Amino acid sequence: MKCNLMIKQEREKKIITRSPESRENPLNQILEIKTVDHKEIQLQLRSIFRSFGYSVELEEKIQAKRPGRIDLVAKKGNFSIGIEIDCSLIRLKSIDKLNILEPDLAIFILRSKNTKFEENKQRLKIMKGNYLLINLADGSVRKLNKNDGR
Repeated sequence: MKCNLMIKQEREKKIITRSPESRENPLNQILEIKTVDHKEIQLQLRSIFRSFGYSVELEEKIQAKRPGRIDLVAKKGNFSIGIEIDCSLIRLKSIDKLNILEPDLAIFILRSKNTKFEENKQRLKIMKGNYLLINLADGSVRKLNKNDGR
């Protein structure tokens, strides 16, 4: 009983939560991903974005402070999305790679239940553009931009 109450309170805090209403946008489908396997998440994301007409590249090479790869880049017309998948804490390298890419929207997907939102928020202060922070474990989405938390 206590657990259900805690879950309800957590959902009320979220900006966006899972909703049964539709599969009409990629975000709803992303929130339905149940695996924590990095490669499987990439493959499901590729399928989701392709179903919405995006061209998708997995492991796109980029020259950041050192050579790296962005987990997924989706493009549709002039709009681009860069996605990095991390465990519980967003890696500074992930932020650096997406800053170099400069997508219209950066998405950070966290796989672990033990994410520390405030620590991630502090790390994201160096992010240049608008981004979403998605936690697959609890279905939360935080829409943030470069001016949040400053």
